[in-house]
Amino acid sequence: MPPVLKTRLLTNCNQMTAQLHDSIVHDGRVHAITGAAGEGLFRLQDHGLEPVSYITSCWRGNVLGYEIDRKKRLKISWFTMGIRYRDLQKIWNGEVPELFGMPVWAYQKPGVKYRDDRLEKENGIVQGYHCTSLNGPVPFTGGLILGIGFIRDWYLHQGYQSPWKYQEVKELIFKKGRLKQSWDHSQAMADIRASLSERDLTPGEAVWDHETARRMREAFHLDYWPRRTLNPPE
Repeated sequence: MPPVLKTRLLTNCNQMTAQLHDSIVHDGRVHAITGAAGEGLFRLQDHGLEPVSYITSCWRGNVLGYEIDRKKRLKISWFTMGIRYRDLQKIWNGEVPELFGMPVWAYQKPGVKYRDDRLEKENGIVQGYHCTSLNGPVPFTGGLILGIGFIRDWYLHQGYQSPWKYQEVKELIFKKGRLKQSWDHSQAMADIRASLSERDLTPGEAVWDHETARRMREAFHLDYWPRRTLNPPE
């Protein structure tokens, strides 16, 4: 685990607000989804919903919650998203959309201000749609990286947090929405942290370098960060 001084240096890299991760319930525990590769994950846009960013920690405009049921099937269980105020008014007027047979209710969270006060009220953005107990099938084929037990000393106030910053890390492989294989990569991620702890990091220095990229790719079974780029989450 890195010393406190190093934590302060890392958190000074404030180029972009840290982003909210999607989550998944696996073996009765809630994990952050820190990596994904494949096709068929749930997208609100595929169901006629258009999320808009309502807070700097969620530029994509929505947060999703998945679960794996007892038959090892991947399900979407809940989501929350930002919508425009004019769409919120439509729901208040009785135009309530449905998703997997469940009504998608909308609300305006108390105390939440519009992201841009200069906009007309009808165009303002609020945290609006929220839906739970969806139990919708997700025909995903590919892999997910799960993390639990985030290590605060490695927090970076920028983008998504990388898998090696979690105490427990798993890789799950799905085929057509059903869990087929899983691996525990916690020790490999601990080895990466130990290697980085030996470096003399300076303010603004990128933690993700070619050596870290190589070790990350070797640890997992799928390529979650294509070799043509070095732009994974910090």
